[in-house]
Formats: sequence, C-alpha cells, structure tokens
Amino acid sequence: MDTIFTYISEHYPTIGLIIAAVAIVGFVVYKATMYHVSIQRTREKVDELPCSVHATLLNSHIEKLDRIGNILDKIDAKFDAIDTKFEAHKDVLVGICVALGNKKMLDPVTALKKLSPYTLTVEGEKQLVASGGKACIDANLEYFLSELEKRNPQNALDVETEAIDVIWGGSRKPFFNDIKNYIFLDPEGISLLTTITAMGIYLRDKYFEIHPELLPEGVQMVALK
Repeated sequence: MDTIFTYISEHYPTIGLIIAAVAIVGFVVYKATMYHVSIQRTREKVDELPCSVHATLLNSHIEKLDRIGNILDKIDAKFDAIDTKFEAHKDVLVGICVALGNKKMLDPVTALKKLSPYTLTVEGEKQLVASGGKACIDANLEYFLSELEKRNPQNALDVETEAIDVIWGGSRKPFFNDIKNYIFLDPEGISLLTTITAMGIYLRDKYFEIHPELLPEGVQMVALK
C-alpha cells in the first residue's frame, strides 16, 4: 500500500501540471475559435461593401488570425507531448484502481526485497520470467533503454523511478499483449502493477550496466541474467 501512495506522491506534481496545461490549451483554443467566428462575420459584411478601407482592415484581421494559427500549431505540438505523458500516468492510475479492487493484487512488495537498494525476491524473479516480462525487455531492450535515456536521470533513485515509468508507458504497445494475457489467465492472481514493478527493477539494473557512474559510491548491481 505504501508503494502505491509513494508513487502517487512522487508523480502528483506532474499530473497536476498536465491538468493545468490541458485547461490552458482549452481556453486558448476557445478564444481562437471565437476570434475566427468574428473574422468570418467581418468577412461576410465586407464582401458586401467594396470599400478599400474595409478591405485593408479585413486583411489586417486575417494576418492576425494567421499569426494565431501559427501559435496554435506550436501549442498543439506541445499538447501532443503532454497527452502522451498523460496517457502513461492514466495507465498508472488504472493499474492502481485494479489493484485496490483485489487485495491479492494490492502490493508489489512480494516481488521486491529491500537490500539497499530494492532487488527482486526469488518470487519476483519467477514472476518476471513466467509472465514474459524479462523476455519482453530483452527483445526490446534498445527501445526501453532509449526511452530511459530521454528521461536523462541524474541519480540512482531517478533511474529506478523512471525505469518503472518507462515500462508503464510501453505497456500499451503490442509487444506487451502476451504479458497481459498471462496476467489475465494467471490463477495466482499476479497483478499488472507487480509485473511492471519487477520489470522496472530489471530495466533499472540493465541501465546501471551502461551508466554505473549513477550508482552511489561502493554500490554494485548485478542484473538478472
């Protein structure tokens, strides 16, 4: 349970910023739409009045609208990036809701043990292999590592947090279907939350193989083979 609330607290600012950004974009789009309607009405009136002064004013309005359109294009590109991040966090919230619906799925701690830092338990390693999570990461390691590189983690804890987040982001891709089918049919009630957490720890250790400089002094990681 603590793991779930810790994850929410760590990501709360990001989720809040996403909501605020969506609200701002919605307001800008609304104002631009109203301005566009105004321009259309002005165009219709001016079409009936072949006055050079009115034509000049109309052209000025059209130029303003073009500038607004360019601004909206830039906002739309940023909104697409925000939307992608939002989708990843939506998956997290869905996973938490599913876990809370079934106590057997509540806590991924069964897959982890705290040995400064967290490492997989024997059961966690079994789940990682049996679910196909390990095979999924191994087959798509370049993708997962590149996504983690984009996050540019600056310390070991960030690597761990971002690795799990990257797995959540990839969980909507086709290569995750076999894992989800396994979870759907598993008689032991393994959860998506548990599986993704185990996969995140495995990916974290793979990243440390490339960037050992991010580990605290004296700490060495041995990735699951």
